[in-house]
Amino acid sequence: SATMSKRPQRPVLAALILAAGYSSRMGRFKALLPMGGQSIIAHVVGAFRLAGIERISAVTGHNAEQLEPVLHDMGVGAVRNPDYNRGMYSSVQAGVASLPEDVDACFLLPVDIPLVRPATIEMLAAGYLPEHPSIMYPRFNGQRGHPPLIARALFAEILAGTGDGGLRALLQNHQSTAT
Repeated sequence: SATMSKRPQRPVLAALILAAGYSSRMGRFKALLPMGGQSIIAHVVGAFRLAGIERISAVTGHNAEQLEPVLHDMGVGAVRNPDYNRGMYSSVQAGVASLPEDVDACFLLPVDIPLVRPATIEMLAAGYLPEHPSIMYPRFNGQRGHPPLIARALFAEILAGTGDGGLRALLQNHQSTAT
């Protein structure tokens, strides 16, 4: 009888789409605005799915009752953030708190940054190293891009954070491995 070879398990990666905000910059509800024949939220979900990320949830708040049926139809989880009026950091916390124990790392993407290529997500996923738990960012011309891939090792710190300076302040405390 052949012994099973111990292959390292592929990390479990999830995606959190932040869609709880007021859309004040756009004047209309961003997530459901059309883009190339589909809604922005459908476009973003599609990019993660094309990259092989199956566990996708969206954090909802403002206009949740409009967005949640659309998410449900797409098979995307909805995490309601009751404190969305406190800003994006509260949505990050609600999303991270909802992740099951077996998730090793999660992508984080505000819904108003929809032009993420599946290839970018794939590249980050392929480069994820469990032994170097940190934050990975895509880079474009030397600039940090979206979405960051955040290791579970940082989840507790995100949940304990006050949100002073927002997510950016927390992320800056961690040396990112850039691809």
